[in-house]
Amino acid sequence: MIRWKSSGLSCATSSTIPSDPYSTKPYDNMAVKRRNIEQRYRLEYLRMPFHPKIKDTQLFSSSADGYAMNYIRLLHDQLPYYKKHNRERYQWLHGIFTDIIERLEKENYDMDEFKAYLK
Repeated sequence: MIRWKSSGLSCATSSTIPSDPYSTKPYDNMAVKRRNIEQRYRLEYLRMPFHPKIKDTQLFSSSADGYAMNYIRLLHDQLPYYKKHNRERYQWLHGIFTDIIERLEKENYDMDEFKAYLK
């Protein structure tokens, strides 16, 4: 559980936090993340990078690649939930991650860490 205090931030292993420092009602971070995945985030663009057509697209390409890797890091913890509770969503998210990994491997990125997330 994460609790805000005037002296800083203290952490524990729970995925819920109180909705405010004085609330006894828990706030489920994982449910919020799932809602964002399902209703707010538009993740399909991660399957292929979009960048302006200029001579040196390497600058734009590397930042798009970094974003894609960060989304995998951010959202991989949802795969086990979806695998158990929503097979269609699991296949969709797993497919996006697989596409990212395959694309970045072709560009010689070391993707072993990310492949482990898919197991």
